[in-house]
Amino acid sequence: MEASSNMIMMLLTNTMGESILVETLKAAAYFISRSANSLKPKHHVTRAQLQEGRYCYYFIQGTGLDILIEEFELEYDPETLRNSFNYFLRHPS
Repeated sequence: MEASSNMIMMLLTNTMGESILVETLKAAAYFISRSANSLKPKHHVTRAQLQEGRYCYYFIQGTGLDILIEEFELEYDPETLRNSFNYFLRHPS
């Protein structure tokens, strides 16, 4: 029973960590894609959305990403994620 409980806790922790990572990447990408166009009147981007996205972008570019991956014991390389994120922002498909 103990091993089963530990496995469930590990799965929940990994799922939470990956969910946080995905939402952070999405918010940062939103910030990058909308911040340049936010001065145009047709875009209804709130100040709070831009601020949240900006913080997420800083989180990814700084040590926050490293801490998140380490804290949730995710099997990702933060530098590779950071480089891939920046590459795909500059070269959208």
